[in-house]
Amino acid sequence: MKVETFTPANVMKPIGPYSHISKAGSFIAISGTAGVDPATGDFAGRDAHTQARQILRAFRSMLEASVRASTMCCTSTCSSETPPTSRK
Repeated sequence: MKVETFTPANVMKPIGPYSHISKAGSFIAISGTAGVDPATGDFAGRDAHTQARQILRAFRSMLEASVRASTMCCTSTCSSETPPTSRK
């Protein structure tokens, strides 16, 4: 099965040598997403709630770029690693 990898233009650019999305058939994997505003490279806010909302917006953008579906099943793994304060 062919694996497609890509990063949509409207999400934070990867900080490493990977793509945000890997798609193989109907399986979609999203990786390396932080609570960072892609327009500024800074945290989306000072608290975890605001940053989590930004992560969910990025998930939505990535899933919409990957597939059009009315029902999706998601599994997430969270990391407590703190990203740099700025991506500039």
